Order: sequence, then structure tokens, then C-alpha cells
Amino acid sequence: MPGLSLSPAVAPTPAALQQFVILARSTTGQGTIRLIQEVLSHKSIYVFGELLDVPSVKELADSSDTTAKGWYTVLELFAYGGTIEDYKGKSTSLPSLSPAQYRKLQLLTLRSLAAKSTNGDVPYADVIRALHLQHDNEVEEAAVEAMDAAILDCTLDPLHSTVRVGWVDGRDIPLQPESMANLAETLHHFLHHSKSVSRQITNPNETDDEVISKLAKLTKRLEAFRQSMDDHKRFVDEANSIKGVTDRQAPAPASSSGTATTSSRR
Repeated sequence: MPGLSLSPAVAPTPAALQQFVILARSTTGQGTIRLIQEVLSHKSIYVFGELLDVPSVKELADSSDTTAKGWYTVLELFAYGGTIEDYKGKSTSLPSLSPAQYRKLQLLTLRSLAAKSTNGDVPYADVIRALHLQHDNEVEEAAVEAMDAAILDCTLDPLHSTVRVGWVDGRDIPLQPESMANLAETLHHFLHHSKSVSRQITNPNETDDEVISKLAKLTKRLEAFRQSMDDHKRFVDEANSIKGVTDRQAPAPASSSGTATTSSRR
């Protein structure tokens, strides 16, 4: 199957989250906590980084109120790669999640699990363990919900008990030195792998810049080819459509039997 595709790390803030970000700028204390709870329950919000940047939300991190601080920690957990296992490991010091919030964290856990797959295949057993599920059908339900939420795309292979992932949305990345170091290391490995593949089919003495330039050109050529195929398909569809209209409007030819009958009557 094709390699796993990751969405860009930087994406526009979803409209639903943007509304809460605007509201958060005018809230304090309990109002901010309630807003965080609403965001974590919202069925359309799966990125949270911009909300964490709002001053009234940041203030909760240093609050003397353990509940307020707990909800800030939960929001960080949802935003920065936290999983069901992470939550359960801290559950004694964190507020309880509603069923909707717990389910969202399960889907976020699935997203992280899928993103870590090197070949796009995630065994059902791994999903059951990571999401704290019981049965295979629960894995399939979670995968379908994740696709409905547009945080990943996959196909289910019940015969081999495998989720085959084609695309995964990225989670928020905290702008901290250790996080940026991890990101830099990931990009370094990606570049090294790309160079290795390229040099297997081109010149092993090429520089990094030459390899990157060739990869960029190849990507553009593939995109142009895809566009050409789309244009060709559209042309064929239009031609078939016109032919269908023409066929419907053309008069039906007179039958040979009808002509013979008319002649005999004369």
C-alpha cells in the first residue's frame, strides 16, 4: 500500500475553535474552566494549541485551585499527544472526563498510534490495548468515528485484524526547546531517508540541495500527471454526457416492417 501520509504541521485554526478562542479572551476563573470543558466535549474540535496561548487559559497553569490547574493539564494532554494511558496514569490528580471527552481522547490516542506506524498498518490488538477497549468491533467503531472526525483516513481489514492507515492529521506541537529538538530530529530522519531513496535511483554523489531539488521537481511532475488524468476523465465524462443527450433527442428510425406495410397499402 502507499506510504503513510501526514498532514502539514501548520493548518488553519478550525472555525469552531476560533469562536472559543475569542470567547476565552474575555473569561476568567470558572468561566475559563467551563469553556475548556466545552471545547474538550465539542465534536468538531481536535486541535487545541491556540486556546492554550490565550492569557486567561495560561493563568490556570499556575492557579492555586487544584481543579483549575487540573483542567489546564487535561487540555495540554488533549493538545500535545496525550493518550488514554497518560490520562489514566494521572487520573487521581486530574478531573474526571465526561463520556464525550473520554471518547475524544480515545480517538486522539488512535490518531497518535496511527501516526507512529511506519508502514500504515496498525493491528487491532494494539488499538485495543492503547484505547483500553475490549473487542474488535470497538476498534472498527473507533476507526469509523476518527474518519468521520477527519483526523485520519483508513480502511479496515477484519480478516487480518488490521487498521490500514492512509492519512493521519497532525496533533499540536508545544513550542518548547525539547519539542522543537524532537521535531528537528524527525525532519532530519525524513531527509536522510529521502536522500537514501533518491540516491538509489540517481547519483550517489549529489548534494543535499540537489537531492531536495530533484524531489521537489518529481513531486510537481506527479501532481501535473494527476491533474492531466483528472482533466482526461472530466473530458470523457462530458463527452459521454453529450452523447447521451444526443442519443435521447435523435428520432427513432422507422422500422422495416412499418415501411413494408405502408407500401402494400398503396
